[in-house]
Amino acid sequence: MSNGSANYTEELVMALVTTQLTIMSFPFFNAQIVPFSSNFENLFGADAKIPGSAKIAPFYMQFKRPNRSKPTGNISKDRVALGLHCTTGSLNFRLREKASSKVSGKVPVHKLQHNVLYRMRARLLKRGIGDAAYVCSLFLSSKEYVAHTHLHALLRLPGYWFKGPYSYRDVVIHGTTPPPFRDIPWLEGHVSIPPHDTVASASHSYSFDPSGGEVCFHSPRLLDGERRTLPAWIANLARSIQFDRAPAIGRSDELLAELRDIVGLRAEPRGDLDREGLAEQPERDLDYMTEWMAFGDQLEEHFGISQFAFIQEP
Repeated sequence: MSNGSANYTEELVMALVTTQLTIMSFPFFNAQIVPFSSNFENLFGADAKIPGSAKIAPFYMQFKRPNRSKPTGNISKDRVALGLHCTTGSLNFRLREKASSKVSGKVPVHKLQHNVLYRMRARLLKRGIGDAAYVCSLFLSSKEYVAHTHLHALLRLPGYWFKGPYSYRDVVIHGTTPPPFRDIPWLEGHVSIPPHDTVASASHSYSFDPSGGEVCFHSPRLLDGERRTLPAWIANLARSIQFDRAPAIGRSDELLAELRDIVGLRAEPRGDLDREGLAEQPERDLDYMTEWMAFGDQLEEHFGISQFAFIQEP
């Protein structure tokens, strides 16, 4: 596929990345990466495994699929004007107003998907406990995308035979510093781009070269000439989290309320939490787990934003 859009959905990107992050970190060490929404709750049993005394540091990803930039299109022209090396062969993704057509009506500027992601990022960085970014694959063909992820996983599997790739709070790989996240299966092959500013409309795009470098925002603004990979973003996030500033999940009502206020979504606690086998946990802790899951569901439904968290158990 030399031109056009990727022949798979954003849900495939979400599924591959989420599955990898969760399986490789959960539940072997005292620092986990956990998806916080009901879509993965039953599969991984997150609510049954996380004690209320564990620290929570949330982070957020908006998954995207790429488009091939047309040689005569505006994106290629912008890149040529900026003197970028990759012009006609670049990839891009467009901003969207909202998550899906289920959310009807004109979207106010502050409710644009991009602006919500930007505000969440700004607040989490200020707290020193999280981040938010777009995550886009670098493949147009679903067969090539899945084949790459599986091959990369198989090549790295022998090194993880007796020990998973995540350990301790800084997510250090095999005792090396800085952690080589490029060795984690399935994380390579994705570009990670934090929202850099607010927008007045969704009529914008991010473009990048086939390796995830030379990121440009259109209307044209060169953001970074370096390669911006998902492993690099997660590695930086893992190193920068200040767990001493992160709340215990059983006492995280202030943080959750703050994030809800930023996004503009009212609390809608789920009523279907299966409490079987969880009687030993305090009711307060269970309520917050339910609310975090409900917030993750709302983010996905209204904005297409996926909620994750680094969890450090005491």
